[in-house]
This record gives sequence, structure tokens and C-alpha cells, in this order.
Amino acid sequence: NGDLPPDLGYQNLYPDPSTNFSGITYRYYNSSSATPDIWFGEGESYSNVIIIESSADATVTACNDTRVWVTVQNVGGMASDVVVPVYVQQAQDASAPVPIMRLGAFTRIKNVPAGGTAKAMLSIPPKFRSTVKPSASDPILGTSVKLMPGQITLYVGGKRNPRNP
Repeated sequence: NGDLPPDLGYQNLYPDPSTNFSGITYRYYNSSSATPDIWFGEGESYSNVIIIESSADATVTACNDTRVWVTVQNVGGMASDVVVPVYVQQAQDASAPVPIMRLGAFTRIKNVPAGGTAKAMLSIPPKFRSTVKPSASDPILGTSVKLMPGQITLYVGGKRNPRNP
């Protein structure tokens, strides 16, 4: 019927500045003791595809995409697809709250032959370097989106083989 369970009140759904809870969704979750059971792009496979090389644009202007190049190798015994995620981490000293990390792009590389390699290029749009500025009139939704200057860190791959280009 759409009602919340009795142990989950409405007040737990949104950030409250007085509790030092900076945001909602997985992007703001910060716990060193908890790890996902299945990372994005991970799953069962009849083969084993690993990331052997990655690189990214050294500098990016404000309105341009960040490009990431990835080379994967199938070290397993049969052809396989692989999903390659790229996570974006912004500096936490920004003038507005930013997510701890977020998924910036992903691609599926199809039919990587056994013993073979494949390459892909992913584009991360500028919106993944932006944040919503909080305001006194609406502390939850904010009032404007701001493209945050500064250095970002990219992580390519999931739990098995994270790479930092």
C-alpha cells in the first residue's frame, strides 16, 4: 500500500545537517567495515577477463568529457563479455558536499576471445564533477548545480582489479 515499515520513519530518508549526515544514496555511504557482496560489473563468468592497462586525459576543461581508455585481457579458456566500470572521486575539501565516490561511466566489451585482448574508450560527462549547492531555503535539494574545480581520482574496474589511471 506504499506505507513505510514501522521502524523506518520519514526523518531517516533525508539528510539532516544537525546529524552530520551529508547525503542520501550509496554515494554518501562511508563505512570501512562494510563491503558490497557483489560489486558493480561483477558476476559469475565461465572465463576470467582482467584489466591490463588504463589511461585517462591528464587535464579536462570545464565543459568537456573526461576520456578513459581501457585494455582488457581474457586469461580464461573461453570467449567472454566483460563490464568495465569507472568510478569518480572528487576532493572532499570542496566548497559544497560531494559524494564520496560515484559511478561515472561503464561499458560492456563483448566477445573477448580466450587469450585475446580488447580495447574500449569511456566518456565521463562533466555532470560527474558537479554538485548541488545547499541553501538555507532548501537544505535537502539545494538551489543550484555547480561544476566543482579541482582534481578528481578515477578508479577503473571492480573489486577484483581496481586500477587508478
